[in-house]
Amino acid sequence: MARKRMDVHGKTVSIFMAVLFIASIFITGIKLITPTPINIFVEGSDVIVSQMPGFYTLADMVIVTVSALLLGISAMYLLFVDVKPALEKKSERVSTVEKASASNYERQIPDISRDKIEEILGVLKGNEPKIIKTLLDFGEMNQAELAARTGIPRSSLSRILADLERRGLVIRYSFGTSKMIKLGEKFVVNQH
Repeated sequence: MARKRMDVHGKTVSIFMAVLFIASIFITGIKLITPTPINIFVEGSDVIVSQMPGFYTLADMVIVTVSALLLGISAMYLLFVDVKPALEKKSERVSTVEKASASNYERQIPDISRDKIEEILGVLKGNEPKIIKTLLDFGEMNQAELAARTGIPRSSLSRILADLERRGLVIRYSFGTSKMIKLGEKFVVNQH
């Protein structure tokens, strides 16, 4: 609950800083492009009003300075403070996946019979059995083909495959620009 509240607070601050960043750019740009005109009145027999373009008043300079300061603060926040938690989450997720993959290759997994495969399929949930059955029937394939054969949207499929990979039921690897999927070592049946 506290973590969720912190995430909401962090998102609110990030949105505020992004709005502040955009507003500061707008205000600074407008003030630099169009300074306040200075009117000079010359009285005599006729009143002459003359504008002097390109001069900035003290008020213009204060506005530009404050908006540039806010621009710098919001840019630094968006670049450095907001990115740090996202990078930590990403590196935490990558290290978890690497550990899971490494443990699958290091341990010896016994051969499993067809009955054992059916038993494993029985405990899977949602679309997981459909994915495993498709890989059992058609063998190794790329993620796009698996999505087409199972009818599972790619975003959902990617999430399910990550979970199956973490449990050692499938192996994902890159082949060119494609992500290839094959059954994990738990499904290898010895043909002796």
